[in-house]
Amino acid sequence: MDSRTALEPLPAAARAIAETALAQAPVLYDASRDYGRNTAPEYGLFYLGAARAQLELARFVAGLERRPAGLSPLSPRDVSGEIAAVRDDLLAAYLPPLSIDKHAEFIEINAQLKEAAELASAGARYGALLRLLEAKSRLSWLTHPGRSLAADEAARRGLEVETTLDSLSGDTSLQRLFLESALSAGSDPDPAARGGEIAAAIFDAVLPSFPTLLGPAPTRPPEPLAEATVTLVR
Repeated sequence: MDSRTALEPLPAAARAIAETALAQAPVLYDASRDYGRNTAPEYGLFYLGAARAQLELARFVAGLERRPAGLSPLSPRDVSGEIAAVRDDLLAAYLPPLSIDKHAEFIEINAQLKEAAELASAGARYGALLRLLEAKSRLSWLTHPGRSLAADEAARRGLEVETTLDSLSGDTSLQRLFLESALSAGSDPDPAARGGEIAAAIFDAVLPSFPTLLGPAPTRPPEPLAEATVTLVR
């Protein structure tokens, strides 16, 4: 499958999912060979199956309904600077007791940011934006324990966001993907699912960031001049 040709007409959400799947497939394939050689064949086959699943996901998404004619594409910009900023926020939050109690969460968020940076470097800007936003959501949830939305409040805020998206002329499928995730989580009655917290993270940290992330890249501060200290010893 020629990914550039196949993914170009897709809505932004579908293209973002396909780009991440295509990027994961070769990594999982390489892992299958290493695990198969160094552990047991069944572990290699596990990762080989995962690699195949990612390719099948990309093919499935590439066959979905195309972006409606006349609807302008999302055209995301390079978000490498924002990825680095979220990584800085993650490192700043990595302090006890949170770093001990939620160590696994920190690892998973860091992995998402690493994947986002690799996608950005490869020019897969839709996938990079998707992974960045997922990392922002998880980091917001991690650093705001107890912040939650009731189902009716999530629905109210969702209606406001949907009204705003309806007023836009371009492709808003990626925004709607996160909106639907927030509404689905917020309506989950199971307290163990912590859906209200997930909804709050998306509404507070992800959806408001779209105008900035889709706008012009912020001006980067000048690189500091290199300094060297010379000590003369007699």
